[in-house]
Amino acid sequence: MLGLLLALAAHAQDETPADWDVLRDPEGWEEVAARDIDIGQVVVSRREIGGMWCLRADADTKASADTLMDVLWDIPHAPDWSSNTLLVSEVLEPGDDHMVFWQHLDVPGWTLVHDRYWVLAVDAIREPDALGFAWERVDAEQDWPDVVAKAEGFDKGAMQPPIMWGEWRFERTPGLTHVVWRGCQDIGGRVPLWLQVWASGRSLPAAVADLVHAAEQR
Repeated sequence: MLGLLLALAAHAQDETPADWDVLRDPEGWEEVAARDIDIGQVVVSRREIGGMWCLRADADTKASADTLMDVLWDIPHAPDWSSNTLLVSEVLEPGDDHMVFWQHLDVPGWTLVHDRYWVLAVDAIREPDALGFAWERVDAEQDWPDVVAKAEGFDKGAMQPPIMWGEWRFERTPGLTHVVWRGCQDIGGRVPLWLQVWASGRSLPAAVADLVHAAEQR
């Protein structure tokens, strides 16, 4: 989501059911990168779930959990703050605690990779000490054929990643908000493993920084 598609350390051969208990378990994550960027340190970790590597990113910000949630839930304005080129960011089924949306990522031609698009069903996380949202892939070809037609209008070879599920979580701590992104995704196609490994420590911190910057500027 939001350009994280090249941030994965491996891809799976078959679609695997989401195992939320394992994804949310704080134990078992292996740190693979710690990047000091303008928002502070972003730590990227990975763990294997269902035969594929899944990623986690942790960072802290002075922005409130409520503001981060407001920015994230405002899907139509995601292109305003994402550093990735989102040609579309549209809500298909609106709601306060559940929604369905789609986005289309314009992948530069020099990469020799086709554009990616996704339809995601999202459920809000609203807990006393945390906010956020959890997402899962919706089969666009089956449920949203109009989206497929629009995506292929931008790039005839555009692909929907076969696996996408995860969550953003904003945990309230004294004086700061702890930001967590964790998810499992397979971008599909023929992206080499070495490229996915190389990108894992770079794309994800940038995506976290995009969201934090947008929230801190509100």
